[in-house]
Amino acid sequence: RSRGIYFTQDWVSMPG
Repeated sequence: RSRGIYFTQDWVSMPG
């Protein structure tokens, strides 16, 4: 996605 939040169900990214 394009949010930059922790989404273990969707993707794993850093908050920001």
